Amino acid sequence: MTQDLHLLLTSNGFDNFQNCEVFNQNQANTLYNKGTESISRNLYGAIKVKKIEVISELFQLANRLSTDGQTKIVFYPISTGNNWGYGTSLPNLSSGNSVILDLSLLNNIEMVNEYLGLVRIEPGVTQGQLSDYFEKNNLPFMVPVTGAGASCSILANALERGYGITPHQDHFAALTDLKAILPNGQHYQSPLSQLSSEAGQADLVNQTYKWNVGPYLDGLFTQSGLGVVYQATIRLKRIPAGFDSFYIDYKNDDDVRVAIEFIKSTLEKFEGIVGSINLMDRLRIISMLKPNPNKDTGNLLSSEQIETITKKEMVAAWTIVGSIYGEPSVVKQVKKLIKKAAKPHAHHIIFSGDVKIKIAKSVFGKMPAWFLPAIQDKLKSLAASIEIMRGRPNEIAKPLCYWRTTVPEQQSAIKDPAKDKCGLLWYAPLIPMSPDSVIRYTQHVRTVCRKHNIDPLITFTNLRHDLIDSTVPILFSQSSELSVSNAHSCLDELVKEGISLGYIPYRLNIEQQLRWFDGHLQSDQIMQKIYKAFDENGINQIGRYGK
Repeated sequence: MTQDLHLLLTSNGFDNFQNCEVFNQNQANTLYNKGTESISRNLYGAIKVKKIEVISELFQLANRLSTDGQTKIVFYPISTGNNWGYGTSLPNLSSGNSVILDLSLLNNIEMVNEYLGLVRIEPGVTQGQLSDYFEKNNLPFMVPVTGAGASCSILANALERGYGITPHQDHFAALTDLKAILPNGQHYQSPLSQLSSEAGQADLVNQTYKWNVGPYLDGLFTQSGLGVVYQATIRLKRIPAGFDSFYIDYKNDDDVRVAIEFIKSTLEKFEGIVGSINLMDRLRIISMLKPNPNKDTGNLLSSEQIETITKKEMVAAWTIVGSIYGEPSVVKQVKKLIKKAAKPHAHHIIFSGDVKIKIAKSVFGKMPAWFLPAIQDKLKSLAASIEIMRGRPNEIAKPLCYWRTTVPEQQSAIKDPAKDKCGLLWYAPLIPMSPDSVIRYTQHVRTVCRKHNIDPLITFTNLRHDLIDSTVPILFSQSSELSVSNAHSCLDELVKEGISLGYIPYRLNIEQQLRWFDGHLQSDQIMQKIYKAFDENGINQIGRYGK
């Protein structure tokens, strides 16, 4: 393609430049052809949208160009582009005709109903923006946070079926209504929304009842290339009157069995009171507390290094992190029951609301940094994790991206892992809720990761008593070809061998999508017929989950 994007649009009748910003090839590649995955894509251009109407106009123009046999362009929408580890802001394919459709300026927030706790957002609304909106308007709601931090899109995470640790853990489950633009330029709204509108009624029932009437179509817009979701309503959780968080350490690696049994029992008994529960292994905790001592060499942490850090930082083999929400009397009683259930096997049990923790925070907050630094680090990590559990976004998890990446001193303030060229891929499979499955999976991850010179950092997120999702960050140096090769080979083997063992990913990065959604799945075949009906010319998100 020789003609630049701006000229292509102008020469074909597009004149709505006041409502968008157009970037030609060099500009687009500078701004968007970057990521933590060490994957490169050749972009034709990018368009930053300021008004929703522009999306329909662009789709119609792209269809006309394709039908007339002229220059073909394919749009890839992003919300903020901070999809680190899964593709960041990159398209699935590198075909030379890819145009990034940047929706980050679509960031309107509207409180649909404060009484019911319903808010309407656009793709560019970040965790930080929603938090600021609640604070500015004195609204008593929790942000549906993730560990990705304040700069990440709330809607994008829901459409990827992401989750968090606050009470509405499943973020797509909390999404009650959406509106989208199809590749043929048509607008989609749910039947409840349309029927309400035709009857001249307020569109409130549709904001509260997720499943609509007739076939449920909203779900087709998640992890797909069916259209561009430009608006959604999400159900919020009010800040509870009572709150406490618990941290339970298990001394030995074999204690993972009793840890899983405790988690299953706790979530089964206290559903709706206890949020999702995280279980992290020793290395994952170390990566949160201390910089990588082998960052410059690229070596794995040795057994001796792990043992030294473990003793110095007082890190357990396995650590459970969870939270309790509700009325103060309920929280108090559940706390007692959790402590009683954990006590027979746990090495340490800590609740953030304990008097000794409050005293420690007060005392160590006045001490110099050199005084008992291990305790001070743990208290800082505890404070940051509590903020997340209370629905306030922060950057507690972002240092993880820098585990094998050195940035210049002037860039020491952590802001953008892609800009700082951090190396990160995610392995995110679903694990059966049983101690035996968890033990086999742990061995699978540790064996494969070490084979490829990757530190195996394991987290289990337990959303319900019958479901475990594991997230394993594959951290590497983008400045080393060997490190990049090891990382991608590691992810390939984890996914392939994991599937053969029954560990199926719930989410894949842009390259793994192409590998596993290759047309052999029945769902692929069904979706291809749907795509053909609404995107006959293939102008939207080709390559995304089998499209």
